[in-house]
Amino acid sequence: MAEPFASMVKLWPDGAELALGPRVNLPAITDGWDKRALYLGSTCPAVTAPVGLEAIACLRDRGSAMSIESLPPAAALVHLAANSSAGHLLDSNERAAEFRTLSALVRSVPCVAVTAPEEPGAYPQFVSRVLEWARALSMASAR
Repeated sequence: MAEPFASMVKLWPDGAELALGPRVNLPAITDGWDKRALYLGSTCPAVTAPVGLEAIACLRDRGSAMSIESLPPAAALVHLAANSSAGHLLDSNERAAEFRTLSALVRSVPCVAVTAPEEPGAYPQFVSRVLEWARALSMASAR
C-alpha cells in the first residue's frame, strides 16, 4: 500500500519548469533554499486514503533516449536503499528492518528504471509515454 503524504510536491526550479511550463512561479519551501512547493488540493488533487502500489519507478539521470526498463529486484533494492529519505535517522536495527521491508517490496511489485530525455522539448512525449506505461500496468492488474 502507498500511504497519502504531505500536501505538497517538492520541486527544484528546473524540474518545476519542465513539469509545469516556463512561466510557473511556485513558492519557496523555506528561505535560503531554492526548492519549490507545489501544493496539492483543488487544482492538483491528492489521494486521502492508502492505495495499492502497482509498480515502482526509479528515476535515472537524463539520457539521450527516454526509456522505461524492467529492473531486477536486486538492482531495485540497491536503488531504494540508497535513496531512502530517512536512512540517516535509523540505527542499525532499524536500518536492517527497513532493508528487509524493501527486499519484500521489490520481490512483490514490478520495478522499472525510467530515463528522461536530456532535451526539455521532448518532455511532453516522455510524460505521455510514462502515463501510457502506468495505464497499461493498471489495466493488466485489473484483469
